[in-house]
Amino acid sequence: MRMASGIICAMAITSAAAQENITVYRNGKDLLVRSEFSPGEDLVININRVANENAYLIPKSAAITEYAAKGRLIHSGGDEFPATAFESYGFLSGNHGSIFARTLLIPNHGMTDKDIGAPLTEKDGYTYRILQVPDKDHILIHPDGTGDTLRHGFRAHKNAKLLRDGKELPFQKSEFTQLYPLNRITELQFLADGKTPLPDKTEVKCRFLDHLITHDVISPLAVMEWVRKNPGKKPEPELQGKWAMTYADTEKERAKFPEYMKLDSLVTYRNLYRYEPRGASVLYRKAVFHAKLPQVNSMDIMFCWSGGIAKKKNEEFYIPKLKPVKVKRTDGAPDVECDFSAIYKMPTPMPVNGWIEKKDCLNPEDMPDRFIRVVGDTERELGIALGYSLFMGCTAKENKGADRNKLYHLWNSKKMYPYVYSLSNIKPGKTMETVCYKQYFNPRIEPDATAFYWHRQGDSLVVYLDFHKTLTKKTVPLPSGFAGKKITVLEQTPSVTLHSGKTVPPEGIPLSVKDNYGYLVLKLD
Repeated sequence: MRMASGIICAMAITSAAAQENITVYRNGKDLLVRSEFSPGEDLVININRVANENAYLIPKSAAITEYAAKGRLIHSGGDEFPATAFESYGFLSGNHGSIFARTLLIPNHGMTDKDIGAPLTEKDGYTYRILQVPDKDHILIHPDGTGDTLRHGFRAHKNAKLLRDGKELPFQKSEFTQLYPLNRITELQFLADGKTPLPDKTEVKCRFLDHLITHDVISPLAVMEWVRKNPGKKPEPELQGKWAMTYADTEKERAKFPEYMKLDSLVTYRNLYRYEPRGASVLYRKAVFHAKLPQVNSMDIMFCWSGGIAKKKNEEFYIPKLKPVKVKRTDGAPDVECDFSAIYKMPTPMPVNGWIEKKDCLNPEDMPDRFIRVVGDTERELGIALGYSLFMGCTAKENKGADRNKLYHLWNSKKMYPYVYSLSNIKPGKTMETVCYKQYFNPRIEPDATAFYWHRQGDSLVVYLDFHKTLTKKTVPLPSGFAGKKITVLEQTPSVTLHSGKTVPPEGIPLSVKDNYGYLVLKLD
């Protein structure tokens, strides 16, 4: 087994030409990105529904468009478009809408679009309005709110009686529904090597692909104000209780929704996803807030735990720089004790709901920047790393953990929810910039490492090496093009010794690890 792994390592690392390019294919607003994974297989990431994704391993002989027919589904997505917790608003942005909407079941209600905007009140006068009449048995409602973004005043209807014009509305059920579309996408571009627009349905080879998405998160209060002022008028786009995004990235599309384009937003996100070789996606994100808000907890990267990666017998979760933590279970059983820095083997199922916070860090001014899972049956087969930059954006080490109170949300679905910043008392004009990444990696390339991967951040290459074993004068091969690059150590545990000078040797990175644990993060220029 070790000999086979060594062959894989040598073949994968020395095929530098293949590693330095990706193949991309656009199909309308969706995208395929192909890069090398192993000597026999390539990784194809299928970006769909704005910025959600699936991932496949396909034979090298297969065409990129045959990813589903000939590939192995290793990641089934649906929760990769990052959401933001606007505290009392719930989650907005990403795949989320307002959580205060409700669908009322009223068989043969007899209503039409002329009823849109009609007020429904509880006995204390609290008001909801009809937003949609999707069929003869259902209506969609949402509370009016106060009009104040700091204290929106929304409350979720449960089972209280509702009155319309003084008469009771005979609903049978009031069901949780999210209100869409609150994402207004004003820019969408695919640029090969950051400059050439990607043609539709054509394979293109490039060093990287920029996927630019700018979107506004529309205020639910602005929606309700419009509905109040326009009774009996069906909004364009239609308000609904099903997942929907509004593309307004061309003049033609914007012209369809003149009133929608005027609705106030809480925040604008400018997202630049840069897809690179070896399954890497680096996100450069800028948030500009437009409203007074009480609190925001932002995840700028997420990962849905489903597909082949979630079906392996062994699931290991590694987070550096943490103390052992206890996590509450949702089934009433004793707390789960987790030592993520030592690698935690995740049970199946894992019914937990809890937070990892600043107090759980070994050093609150040097908080974890990466969250890594490695899975396999008899050996480590697949890895996924989510992380935030150590030298760019708000998570740079020089910021010493500022605005990072919440670190990670552990949830029973095992979805990966790392948080990047927490803000309070936000005022219009507040800006936050982050650099984060998601990267699939092949653990067999360097079997002595828990995780080994690299990608570009800005103009620099960043190499991540994490070990949970003792090693003596080990050389980790890198592509030949890395030789001679200047080395800057971003992170290094005392247990790791780097046996090189100021530049990368031709043979790779020589190092030693003692005490069965250590990590090294290098910036190469």
